[in-house]
Amino acid sequence: MSLEERYPAYGGRGPGDLRLGLGLGAVGTIFMALRVYVRLRVNKFGTTALIWALVAWVCDLAFAQFDQLLIFL
Repeated sequence: MSLEERYPAYGGRGPGDLRLGLGLGAVGTIFMALRVYVRLRVNKFGTTALIWALVAWVCDLAFAQFDQLLIFL
C-alpha cells in the first residue's frame, strides 16, 4: 500500500495546491501594492510597519518559489 493510498495528503493535489498558492500570492501582491501606493500618496514617506511588511512579502515570495517546486517532486 503506497503513501498516496494510506494518506490522501500525499498525492494528487499538486496542481490544485499550485493554483491556490499562485492565486493567494497574486492577491497578497495586489494588497501590498495598494498599501505602498496609499502610504506614499497620503504620507509621502514609509513607516517601520510598511518596511517590515515589505520584508515579509519578499521573504514570502522567496519561500513560495521553493514551496511550489516541492509540490511537484
